[in-house]
Amino acid sequence: MASALTLRVSLETESHILSANEETVTTTPKETRSQYIWTVVVRGSNRISLKGLDDNEFVGETPDGEPRIIPNVESAILFEVDALNDGRWLFRTSRGKFLRRNATTGHVLFSDTHGDDATAWTVHLASVPTVHLRSSATRRYVGLDGGELRETKDVPWGPDAVVTLEEAEGQYALRAPNHAYLDQSGKLVDDLSETSLYSLILRGSRVGFQALNGSYLSAGGPTNSLAARKDKLGRDELYWLEPSRPQVALTSVANECNVSVQTATGNVVADSETRIYFQLESRRHGDGDEEDAETVWVMRTSENKLWRVVERSGAIKADETEAELSLSSDDTAKLFRLSWHGEKARIASVFNGKCVAVAENGHLYAAGGDDDNDDDEFLVEIVNRPIMVLQSCRGFVARDDDDDTNDLVANSVTPEAFIVETRRGKYSLQSDDEKYWTLAEDDDKVVADGDVPVAFHFHLVSDRQLQIRMTDDSYVCSGENGGSVSVVKEPAGDGSEMWWFAGTAEIVSDRPTSDRFSRFLQKEMMENFLVDKAKKGQVVSPLAQSEIAPNPPPPEATVDETPPAPAPAPVPAPAAASAAPKSPAAAPPAQNKPTEEKKGYCIIL
Repeated sequence: MASALTLRVSLETESHILSANEETVTTTPKETRSQYIWTVVVRGSNRISLKGLDDNEFVGETPDGEPRIIPNVESAILFEVDALNDGRWLFRTSRGKFLRRNATTGHVLFSDTHGDDATAWTVHLASVPTVHLRSSATRRYVGLDGGELRETKDVPWGPDAVVTLEEAEGQYALRAPNHAYLDQSGKLVDDLSETSLYSLILRGSRVGFQALNGSYLSAGGPTNSLAARKDKLGRDELYWLEPSRPQVALTSVANECNVSVQTATGNVVADSETRIYFQLESRRHGDGDEEDAETVWVMRTSENKLWRVVERSGAIKADETEAELSLSSDDTAKLFRLSWHGEKARIASVFNGKCVAVAENGHLYAAGGDDDNDDDEFLVEIVNRPIMVLQSCRGFVARDDDDDTNDLVANSVTPEAFIVETRRGKYSLQSDDEKYWTLAEDDDKVVADGDVPVAFHFHLVSDRQLQIRMTDDSYVCSGENGGSVSVVKEPAGDGSEMWWFAGTAEIVSDRPTSDRFSRFLQKEMMENFLVDKAKKGQVVSPLAQSEIAPNPPPPEATVDETPPAPAPAPVPAPAAASAAPKSPAAAPPAQNKPTEEKKGYCIIL
């Protein structure tokens, strides 16, 4: 089943972040944003609760009606959310009180009034914002097609199917795979402006995007292109944000041919000049404890078929879905190990331990040797990251705002999107001012001021994490406290060499240790497959995965709130769109006036 992204946010008002200190709900300077993340949990059709790091850490209230941290969701405060025209949120209780920061003490309290900055909270997404955008009306995905973002894809496949949400001043721009921004008119433009910024409006597990002219993005016209068309928020204007896993093209080193699947037989072969893409999905495999488990992979096709090893011959086929495989094959037949060698990887079957090799007829078999045979290797190119946002265990990667050197830091509270250039499995990263990642002249720091591209290797660790390696096999790592990005021969073993390119990073926090925090740490480290332990004296504050197993919808929620699984075959065409976009609406009301159309909530799937 497809799952919406879990909404995890930091909330800012008056340059301070909503935070918790034991049982006190308070605020801290905005520089601590990455350390205080809240999960938005739906409690009905239009009410939410705020959950902290711990499963038993919710915003509740004292008998006197003041905010406090409580251990159970049943007693947590039910908030209604009003979205302001500038994208900020008001949190209103059932008693009509508003969540407010006390400027004198920094603590959070409830007030009878709103309209000033102390009650308006800017919403910052805490996850890597590279997603698939899926319509709740047509069940189709948004992709780049004909120079437009169109709602036409049946499955989210290839480099044109990802969208990057880029934050600017508390609002969000939609960035297409060609690096352009979606303007409210529907055009893709090179420069970010107020007409390409949108307020996020939340409705269950879906989101709407409201433009400056007060209208919402939806598909329409003869090409089903996206534009700000209507001033009412309905199914046509609501989308699921789904996580984007890595999709790759494989080329055999042995015969220099691309790997594809024969339509009639399902045989996986390396005999084609045409590239097709496979989605890599990481799993944990092992019979013992989680600490002894290893990361393995399944390889999925756009038709929802998985690679499998035929028991007797060792042939590789992609002719059954995961459900079919669970009934007909050993569970390990679909699992593979990846070992990286520069821009190449060796693929080995978990089922028989043999490396995948190419036979003389071009067919793939899990019958290769277990030695370092170059002919058993495949060139691997990640194709669905034309734009990359990276997150370390201390924050996002961005250029340092405090100086003019273009030094990179890995503790930024705001992500920066970098353009990815790919050359036969090697990658270069470029900032919007056309400067490449490169090494500083006088040390091992990585800076974004190069005039020529520098080649890096991306080694996938999971379907949300990767290592960035130089061509000499050294590591690109985050420095102490994330204050720099540098190249080292061997990582320190503290996770500094791990980079999240999807989902939410495991943030290393300087918050005080407590028993409940330690329990959360242990649970989330297991769920997110961390293999490296934190250095002694550090406290790891992992944030939950970008998606978790779906829960039943709340009683008041409609059935439509759960995104259906993508259909492998084409779905019926959507209903005819309206003839032409409406004229731009009149100027929106004053910024701090909440509007009923923008009231929203989010469900955790």
